[in-house]
Amino acid sequence: HSALQQLESEGYVDILPSRGFALHEMSPHDIEETFEIRSAIEFFCIYALKEDYKNKTPESVSAIHELEGLLAGQQQIFESGGDIESFVSCDFKFHSTIVAYKGNETFNEIYRAHTYKIQNLACSSLAHPGRMENTLKEHKEILDAVIKGDDRDLCEITMKHFNTPKYINLQDLM
Repeated sequence: HSALQQLESEGYVDILPSRGFALHEMSPHDIEETFEIRSAIEFFCIYALKEDYKNKTPESVSAIHELEGLLAGQQQIFESGGDIESFVSCDFKFHSTIVAYKGNETFNEIYRAHTYKIQNLACSSLAHPGRMENTLKEHKEILDAVIKGDDRDLCEITMKHFNTPKYINLQDLM
């Protein structure tokens, strides 16, 4: 019973009184909220990575190498036919690596609590023609902006990277 209540509090299921439960159907509000949480946390963390990379701290250099490896993995998945589940898994690792970089356990907990929603929304948006390829380009542009230390590009590209799938998912509900 407590596990079911936890799943409900995390947005995975809806408890139906006297009938059981059902998987939670995401509403426009859920989609907006999920992307707001993601963009706030991830932008803060990617900006911190950019700032640290200016000084080439060992942690930032290591994180950049890890992100480049994950990007290469996504590219390989795309080139070998674009299996969405594999791509989403690698995409989630890319984004969670950015969040983990900051070392803020509260950020990590919030992000983990939204894993199901994040991955569900990613599967939906990446099924759209061209979205997988554009995601790869956006990840590369984000990394390039971090490496160059370009605040303006980093902000624009990162926000585009979050807003595009958000709007795709919102349109899919209509």
